[in-house]
Amino acid sequence: MMSMITIKEQCDNAWKMINSGDLIGAEHVANAMLADLGKNPEKNDDVFRIYDVLAFSYIYRGMPKDALAYTFIMSDIADFLQNPSYQFKSNNILCLLHQEMSLIDKALEYGNRAYQLATESNNKKNLSTITGNLGLIYSSASNDQLALTYLFEAEQTAKALDWKDHLAVIYGNIANVFSKHSDYVRSLEYFQYSLEIHEANNNIKEKGRVLGNLAIVYLALSDFPRAISYFEQALEIHEAVDYKRGVLSWAAGLGDSYKDVGDFSASMKYYNKVIEVNKDVDDKAMEAKIYNSLGDLALLVGTYEDAFLKYSCSLE
Repeated sequence: MMSMITIKEQCDNAWKMINSGDLIGAEHVANAMLADLGKNPEKNDDVFRIYDVLAFSYIYRGMPKDALAYTFIMSDIADFLQNPSYQFKSNNILCLLHQEMSLIDKALEYGNRAYQLATESNNKKNLSTITGNLGLIYSSASNDQLALTYLFEAEQTAKALDWKDHLAVIYGNIANVFSKHSDYVRSLEYFQYSLEIHEANNNIKEKGRVLGNLAIVYLALSDFPRAISYFEQALEIHEAVDYKRGVLSWAAGLGDSYKDVGDFSASMKYYNKVIEVNKDVDDKAMEAKIYNSLGDLALLVGTYEDAFLKYSCSLE
C-alpha cells in the first residue's frame, strides 16, 4: 500500500509549480492543504510551509497586499516556535513587501530585525540576503550612498558563498542605483552581469526583470528601437509566468516608448493594458502615473477635455 504524501512533499511540489510559473496552481494546492487541516490548525513546521507557499504565490504575481496577511501568519508561527530561521524569513519577506508598498519606515523596521537575527546566528547567506534588501530599501528612500554600501557588502558575501542567483539580483540592484544617477555606462555593465547569470541559471522570471530594466536605460538614452525590443521581451516573459507587477511596469514602458516615437495608437493600447491589469494589483502610484501619461497623450493629439479628465484622475 502506498504511503500518503506528506505536507512537506506537497509543499515541495507546490514550489516546483511556483518556479515553473504556475502560481495559481500552487495557491490552490496550498489552500487544499489548509482545508484538510481544518480550522485553527496547530502552529507547526508544516503550517509555516503552507503559508510560505501562499505568500509567494501572491508575491510573484506582484500582489503584495494579498501576500502580507499570509506573511504575518508566518511571523506569528515563527515566534510561537521560536525558530530563528523562520523568524528571519518572515521578517525579511515583511521587509520587502512593505518596501514594495512604499512603506519605507516599516520596511526598515522589519529589515533591521532580520539583520539582527542574521548577525546573531552568524548565517552568511541570510546576511547577504538582508544586506542586499536593505540596500534596495535605502535606494528607495533616496539614501543611495548607504544603499551602495549595503549592496557592495552583499556582493562580497555572495561571492564568498559562490551564490550566483543572489549575486545576479544584487548586480541588478546596483545597476538600478547607478541608473538613478544617470550613470548609464555602469548601469548597463551591472545589468549585463546580472543578465548573464540569470540566463546561465535559466531563471526566466528574473531574466524578464533585467530585460525590462535594460529597456528603461535605453529609453533614457532615447534608443527607442532597443528600448521597445527589450520591453517587449520582458513583457512576454512576465505575462507567461503571470507576474503582474512586471506586466504593469513593462506595458507602461512600452506606452512611454511608443508615445515618444509618435505611435499614439500603440501607446494608448499599452497604457490601457496597465489600467486593466492594475485592477488585480491596485498600485495607486502606478495608476496615478498612467493617468498622467494618458493626459500627456491626450494633449499631444489635441483632445484637451480628455486631457483634463485624465489629469484630474491622476491628481485624485
